[in-house]
Amino acid sequence: MQDPTDRGPARQVGAWAKDKQFYLSRYMTIFATAMHRKWDALCYVDLFSGPGTCVVEGTQDFYEGSALSALARPFTHFVLVDEDEIATTALNARTAALAQGRPIVILRSDCNEAVDEVIKAIPPRALTLTFIDPTNWQIKFDTVRRFVDARAMDVILTFHGGMLKRVSHLEDQPRVDAFFGTTSWRELVKDGRPPRLYDFCQRYRDQMTTLGYADHAAPIDPLMRNSTDTPLYHLLFFSRNERGHDFWDEVVAVSPSGQMNLFSAPGKLLRR
Repeated sequence: MQDPTDRGPARQVGAWAKDKQFYLSRYMTIFATAMHRKWDALCYVDLFSGPGTCVVEGTQDFYEGSALSALARPFTHFVLVDEDEIATTALNARTAALAQGRPIVILRSDCNEAVDEVIKAIPPRALTLTFIDPTNWQIKFDTVRRFVDARAMDVILTFHGGMLKRVSHLEDQPRVDAFFGTTSWRELVKDGRPPRLYDFCQRYRDQMTTLGYADHAAPIDPLMRNSTDTPLYHLLFFSRNERGHDFWDEVVAVSPSGQMNLFSAPGKLLRR
């Protein structure tokens, strides 16, 4: 749809996508505010960035997507990737006015094929936040491994567990194998065992521990549901630093409706 504000394209999304943006934006705020004076550079990487603006399907509810939201925070460098030409063209137009002299690299590419270009654009002494927001399993685990290798990088991943549960019984799943970086996920559904979303998430966490990330599940990983209350995806968070996990625990302590999460760690307040 066309955004009436700037007449550029907006990606149509489900209403639940705004909840995802709520958590991501809160983490951006605490991450960038707390760290931007402590590092030579603070970099934001978005591997499925879209056109920069979203609209809830069937409404006129337009809002800034992840990339433009990041530009409102004190990051010093930005690397935005999308394989869609319409999306990257819109991003170039929309980010130009918001750059304020900060370097922005926009790549039209499959993120699995743009690894070297993304790495080249990340300053060598940067603390980086990478947002990975595929629509299913487009990103390979080997791609993630190459991005995070020897870098100070927090990762937020949209984990499409609902869709994974629907196809996990099929024998030939090379894309899912590549997403996990292992075939061991198949053990979760052998012998006719009904798949559990938690187990799939944990298997991915197990893989991330091989890259030096702590096996630390938040009190509740945010779960997005559709209009029929069917689980769609989790937001999974990964950091090699305990402070990052403290930040994330604080972020998920409050729901998009403003209610406190009863399972959050006590006594923690969001740093502003």
